[in-house]
Amino acid sequence: MNEATKLDTLAALLAQAPAEVFIQPHNVPDPDAIAACAGMQYLLGRNCIESAIVYDREIEKADSLRMHGLFGIEMTLAASVKTIWEEDWTLLVDGQKGGGNLTDLPTVEMACIDHHEYRPAQSYRFEDIRPAVGASSSFVAQYFFENHMDPPCAIATALVFGIMKDS
Repeated sequence: MNEATKLDTLAALLAQAPAEVFIQPHNVPDPDAIAACAGMQYLLGRNCIESAIVYDREIEKADSLRMHGLFGIEMTLAASVKTIWEEDWTLLVDGQKGGGNLTDLPTVEMACIDHHEYRPAQSYRFEDIRPAVGASSSFVAQYFFENHMDPPCAIATALVFGIMKDS
C-alpha cells in the first residue's frame, strides 16, 4: 500500500476549503517564490483545486519581472482582488506568518511551504518548513518527483531557475 505523499496530504486539506484558495509568496516575490508558487498552483490544479497566486507589492527585480513574463505565470496584487475574505484559505510559500515580509491577508493561513528559519507557534494545519534546504522551489520539485509527475517545461525551467537563484 502506498503512503500518502506531502502533496496528497496538502491537497486533501485544501480540498476542504469553504471558499477560495490563495497561494501567497512573500511581499516582493523573487524567482524562487514565483517558481514555487507556480509549481504549487499547477500541482493543486492537477488535484482539482483551483487557486490564485496573490502578492502584496510590485515585483522589483529584473530577473523576477523577466521570469514572470517569460513563463506566463499569473499573479495578482492582493489589493486588486475583490474576493479575498475571512473564509478563504491561504497556502504560504517561501515565507511564514510573522516574518515581516509577508502581509497578513484577511484569510486563514492553512499551510506553509518554506525554506527559511522556522518560526514557532504558528497554527498551520500543514507545514513543510525545512531551513536546511536552499530554496522553496526544491520542495515543489520534490513533490513532482514523489508523485511521479513530470512538470510542464515552463514550470520545470522556472523551478530550476528559482533553485539556482536562491541556493
